[in-house]
Amino acid sequence: MLTGQSRHLDTIADIDAWLLEQNLPQIFDDGDTRNVLVAHRQRFGKACAALAEQGYPRAHELTVFEFNSAVDYLLDKQKKD
Repeated sequence: MLTGQSRHLDTIADIDAWLLEQNLPQIFDDGDTRNVLVAHRQRFGKACAALAEQGYPRAHELTVFEFNSAVDYLLDKQKKD
């Protein structure tokens, strides 16, 4: 492959293309329905709603540590039930 022959370079180009396709970039375009930021906000909203149902009415105001601790606690509680 180090010889620079075109067949080797073509193989490397094919492998590069395949690898790049494996990790598609996240979409941040506001007009795209697959927008990553919108998806994260929706999941966060759903998580907050689930926490509110379990007695955390203002989950969106919790610190990251408090939020994660509450989620972990409820997941552990669910496993025990």
